[in-house]
Amino acid sequence: MFVTTIALCLNRITWREGDKKTDCGPSWVTMPLSHQYEIFGTKQRPTKDIKAAIFTSIMRYLSLIVIGIALASLIVIGAVGSTLVNGAKEKYKAKLSGKNEIPKVKSTAKGSASFKSKKESINWKVNITGLSNITGANLYLGNNSLNGKPIVNLIKVSNLSKTTTGLLMNGLITPSDLQGPMQGKTLEALKSQMNSSQTFVNILTKDHPGGEIAGLVKLRQPTNPTTNTTITSNSTANLTQVR
Repeated sequence: MFVTTIALCLNRITWREGDKKTDCGPSWVTMPLSHQYEIFGTKQRPTKDIKAAIFTSIMRYLSLIVIGIALASLIVIGAVGSTLVNGAKEKYKAKLSGKNEIPKVKSTAKGSASFKSKKESINWKVNITGLSNITGANLYLGNNSLNGKPIVNLIKVSNLSKTTTGLLMNGLITPSDLQGPMQGKTLEALKSQMNSSQTFVNILTKDHPGGEIAGLVKLRQPTNPTTNTTITSNSTANLTQVR
Protein backbone atom coordinates (compact mmCIF):
# COMPACT_ATOMS: atom_id res chain seq x y z
CA MET A 1 0.00 0.00 0.00
CA PHE A 2 0.95 3.61 -0.48
CA VAL A 3 1.10 4.21 3.26
CA THR A 4 3.72 1.40 3.50
CA THR A 5 5.80 3.02 0.78
CA ILE A 6 5.58 6.48 2.32
CA ALA A 7 6.66 5.04 5.68
CA LEU A 8 10.06 4.32 4.09
CA CYS A 9 10.49 7.91 2.97
CA LEU A 10 12.90 9.47 5.45
CA ASN A 11 13.73 12.51 3.32
CA ARG A 12 11.46 15.51 3.43
CA ILE A 13 9.47 16.12 0.27
CA THR A 14 7.65 19.39 -0.49
CA TRP A 15 4.73 19.24 -2.87
CA ARG A 16 3.12 22.42 -4.25
CA GLU A 17 -0.41 22.52 -5.65
CA GLY A 18 -1.28 26.07 -6.57
CA ASP A 19 -0.63 28.21 -3.50
CA LYS A 20 -0.77 25.23 -1.15
CA LYS A 21 2.50 23.83 0.16
CA THR A 22 2.52 20.31 1.61
CA ASP A 23 5.45 18.92 3.63
CA CYS A 24 5.72 15.12 3.51
CA GLY A 25 8.32 14.66 6.20
CA PRO A 26 8.93 11.86 8.69
CA SER A 27 6.15 13.10 10.99
CA TRP A 28 3.69 12.70 8.15
CA VAL A 29 4.01 8.93 8.09
CA THR A 30 2.69 8.67 11.65
CA MET A 31 -0.66 10.13 10.63
CA PRO A 32 -3.67 7.92 9.84
CA LEU A 33 -4.12 7.25 6.15
CA SER A 34 -7.27 9.40 5.98
CA HIS A 35 -5.44 12.39 7.44
CA GLN A 36 -2.68 11.99 4.91
CA TYR A 37 -5.23 12.30 2.13
CA GLU A 38 -6.83 15.37 3.78
CA ILE A 39 -3.47 17.16 3.86
CA PHE A 40 -3.82 17.49 0.12
CA GLY A 41 -7.34 18.94 0.55
CA THR A 42 -9.00 15.91 -0.95
CA LYS A 43 -10.33 12.52 0.03
CA GLN A 44 -8.57 10.98 -2.95
CA ARG A 45 -5.25 9.18 -2.91
CA PRO A 46 -2.18 11.31 -3.72
CA THR A 47 -1.48 11.69 -7.42
CA LYS A 48 1.00 9.62 -9.42
CA ASP A 49 3.33 12.62 -9.57
CA ILE A 50 3.58 12.72 -5.77
CA LYS A 51 4.16 8.98 -5.63
CA ALA A 52 6.92 9.29 -8.23
CA ALA A 53 8.59 12.10 -6.28
CA ILE A 54 8.47 10.07 -3.09
CA PHE A 55 9.78 6.96 -4.85
CA THR A 56 12.67 8.96 -6.33
CA SER A 57 13.53 10.33 -2.90
CA ILE A 58 13.47 6.85 -1.39
CA MET A 59 15.75 5.46 -4.10
CA ARG A 60 18.15 8.38 -3.68
CA TYR A 61 18.28 7.80 0.06
CA LEU A 62 18.83 4.05 -0.32
CA SER A 63 21.57 4.70 -2.88
CA LEU A 64 23.39 6.88 -0.36
CA ILE A 65 23.09 4.10 2.23
CA VAL A 66 24.52 1.52 -0.20
CA ILE A 67 27.40 3.82 -1.15
CA GLY A 68 28.13 4.50 2.53
CA ILE A 69 28.17 0.79 3.36
CA ALA A 70 30.46 0.09 0.39
CA LEU A 71 32.92 2.80 1.45
CA ALA A 72 32.88 1.58 5.06
CA SER A 73 33.57 -1.97 3.87
CA LEU A 74 36.56 -0.81 1.82
CA ILE A 75 37.97 1.01 4.82
CA VAL A 76 37.57 -2.05 7.05
CA ILE A 77 39.10 -4.37 4.44
CA GLY A 78 42.03 -1.99 3.98
CA ALA A 79 42.64 -1.80 7.72
CA VAL A 80 42.49 -5.58 8.11
CA GLY A 81 44.80 -6.07 5.12
CA SER A 82 47.28 -3.61 6.53
CA THR A 83 47.24 -5.43 9.85
CA LEU A 84 47.80 -8.77 8.17
CA VAL A 85 50.74 -7.46 6.20
CA ASN A 86 52.46 -5.26 8.77
CA GLY A 87 51.58 -7.28 11.82
CA ALA A 88 52.16 -10.69 10.34
CA LYS A 89 53.73 -13.38 12.51
CA GLU A 90 56.70 -14.15 10.29
CA LYS A 91 58.27 -17.58 10.41
CA TYR A 92 61.87 -18.40 9.57
CA LYS A 93 63.95 -21.54 9.29
CA ALA A 94 67.55 -22.65 8.82
CA LYS A 95 69.17 -25.98 7.99
CA LEU A 96 72.38 -26.49 9.92
CA SER A 97 75.28 -28.38 8.33
CA GLY A 98 79.06 -28.44 8.30
CA LYS A 99 78.93 -27.80 4.55
CA ASN A 100 77.74 -24.27 5.27
CA GLU A 101 80.86 -23.34 7.24
CA ILE A 102 83.82 -21.63 5.55
CA PRO A 103 85.97 -23.56 5.17
CA LYS A 104 83.60 -26.51 5.06
CA VAL A 105 83.65 -28.80 8.06
CA LYS A 106 83.41 -32.58 7.74
CA SER A 107 80.86 -33.37 10.39
CA THR A 108 78.11 -35.94 10.72
CA ALA A 109 76.16 -33.52 12.87
CA LYS A 110 73.23 -31.64 11.46
CA GLY A 111 70.36 -29.61 12.74
CA SER A 112 67.50 -27.25 12.12
CA ALA A 113 66.46 -23.90 13.54
CA SER A 114 63.07 -22.23 13.45
CA PHE A 115 61.97 -18.74 14.46
CA LYS A 116 58.50 -17.26 14.86
CA SER A 117 57.89 -13.60 15.52
CA LYS A 118 55.45 -12.52 18.21
CA LYS A 119 54.26 -9.10 19.30
CA GLU A 120 57.09 -8.48 21.77
CA SER A 121 59.51 -11.34 21.12
CA ILE A 122 60.81 -13.86 18.62
CA ASN A 123 60.36 -17.47 19.71
CA TRP A 124 62.94 -19.94 18.44
CA LYS A 125 63.92 -23.59 18.56
CA VAL A 126 67.11 -25.42 17.53
CA ASN A 127 67.25 -29.19 17.17
CA ILE A 128 70.71 -30.76 16.77
CA THR A 129 71.57 -34.38 16.04
CA GLY A 130 75.05 -35.88 16.27
CA LEU A 131 76.34 -33.55 18.98
CA SER A 132 76.10 -34.04 22.72
CA ASN A 133 78.17 -31.05 23.82
CA ILE A 134 78.52 -27.57 22.36
CA THR A 135 80.49 -24.52 23.46
CA GLY A 136 78.35 -21.89 21.80
CA ALA A 137 75.22 -21.24 19.80
CA ASN A 138 74.74 -17.80 18.34
CA LEU A 139 72.64 -15.90 15.88
CA TYR A 140 74.98 -13.92 13.65
CA LEU A 141 74.55 -10.91 11.42
CA GLY A 142 75.94 -11.73 8.00
CA ASN A 143 75.74 -14.09 5.05
CA ASN A 144 78.06 -15.76 2.56
CA SER A 145 79.79 -12.50 1.65
CA LEU A 146 80.02 -10.74 5.03
CA ASN A 147 82.01 -11.25 8.20
CA GLY A 148 79.48 -12.56 10.68
CA LYS A 149 79.16 -10.87 14.03
CA PRO A 150 77.16 -12.40 16.91
CA ILE A 151 73.98 -10.52 17.70
CA VAL A 152 72.19 -12.99 20.02
CA ASN A 153 73.71 -15.53 22.40
CA LEU A 154 71.18 -18.33 21.98
CA ILE A 155 72.57 -20.46 24.81
CA LYS A 156 72.19 -17.56 27.22
CA VAL A 157 68.50 -17.13 26.41
CA SER A 158 67.57 -20.80 25.98
CA ASN A 159 66.36 -23.90 27.69
CA LEU A 160 68.84 -26.63 26.70
CA SER A 161 68.13 -30.32 27.06
CA LYS A 162 69.76 -33.49 25.79
CA THR A 163 67.87 -35.94 23.60
CA THR A 164 68.64 -39.50 22.54
CA THR A 165 70.14 -38.18 19.31
CA GLY A 166 71.60 -34.83 20.33
CA LEU A 167 70.44 -31.53 21.78
CA LEU A 168 67.27 -29.47 21.85
CA MET A 169 67.22 -25.75 22.62
CA ASN A 170 64.38 -23.26 22.68
CA GLY A 171 63.76 -19.79 23.97
CA LEU A 172 62.73 -16.30 22.99
CA ILE A 173 64.53 -13.18 21.85
CA THR A 174 63.63 -9.74 23.19
CA PRO A 175 65.21 -6.36 22.37
CA SER A 176 67.34 -6.57 25.52
CA ASP A 177 69.00 -9.74 24.18
CA LEU A 178 70.38 -8.01 21.10
CA GLN A 179 74.11 -7.32 21.13
CA GLY A 180 76.97 -6.31 18.88
CA PRO A 181 75.82 -4.31 15.83
CA MET A 182 72.17 -4.86 16.80
CA GLN A 183 72.47 -3.64 20.37
CA GLY A 184 69.89 -0.98 21.23
CA LYS A 185 67.81 -1.75 18.15
CA THR A 186 64.29 -3.11 17.90
CA LEU A 187 63.01 -6.53 16.96
CA GLU A 188 61.64 -4.97 13.77
CA ALA A 189 65.22 -4.12 12.82
CA LEU A 190 66.25 -7.70 13.50
CA LYS A 191 63.34 -9.08 11.47
CA SER A 192 64.30 -6.77 8.62
CA GLN A 193 67.72 -8.44 8.53
CA MET A 194 66.16 -11.89 8.77
CA ASN A 195 63.75 -11.07 5.95
CA SER A 196 66.75 -10.21 3.78
CA SER A 197 68.62 -13.45 4.65
CA GLN A 198 71.26 -11.46 6.51
CA THR A 199 71.42 -13.65 9.62
CA PHE A 200 72.59 -17.19 10.31
CA VAL A 201 72.82 -19.65 13.16
CA ASN A 202 76.24 -21.04 14.08
CA ILE A 203 76.90 -23.89 16.51
CA LEU A 204 80.36 -23.96 18.09
CA THR A 205 82.10 -26.99 19.56
CA LYS A 206 85.40 -27.73 21.29
CA ASP A 207 86.81 -29.32 18.13
CA HIS A 208 85.54 -26.51 15.93
CA PRO A 209 85.58 -23.24 17.93
CA GLY A 210 84.77 -21.25 14.80
CA GLY A 211 81.66 -23.30 14.15
CA GLU A 212 80.88 -26.93 13.33
CA ILE A 213 77.45 -26.56 11.76
CA ALA A 214 75.68 -23.46 10.53
CA GLY A 215 72.74 -22.39 8.45
CA LEU A 216 71.36 -19.27 6.81
CA VAL A 217 68.07 -18.05 8.28
CA LYS A 218 65.39 -17.73 5.60
CA LEU A 219 61.89 -16.36 5.65
CA ARG A 220 59.35 -19.14 5.24
CA GLN A 221 57.00 -18.22 2.41
CA PRO A 222 53.24 -18.99 2.54
CA THR A 223 52.19 -22.37 1.22
CA ASN A 224 51.20 -22.37 -2.45
CA PRO A 225 47.49 -23.35 -2.45
CA THR A 226 47.74 -24.84 -5.97
CA THR A 227 50.62 -27.21 -5.48
CA ASN A 228 50.38 -27.40 -1.67
CA THR A 229 54.12 -26.95 -1.44
CA THR A 230 56.14 -24.36 0.41
CA ILE A 231 58.10 -21.84 -1.64
CA THR A 232 61.60 -21.33 -0.27
CA SER A 233 64.60 -19.24 -1.18
CA ASN A 234 67.38 -20.46 -3.44
CA SER A 235 69.99 -22.92 -2.27
CA THR A 236 71.60 -22.39 1.12
CA ALA A 237 74.63 -20.14 0.87
CA ASN A 238 77.91 -20.90 2.55
CA LEU A 239 78.65 -18.77 5.57
CA THR A 240 81.71 -16.82 6.52
CA GLN A 241 83.44 -18.50 9.44
CA VAL A 242 83.67 -16.41 12.60
CA ARG A 243 86.93 -16.53 14.48
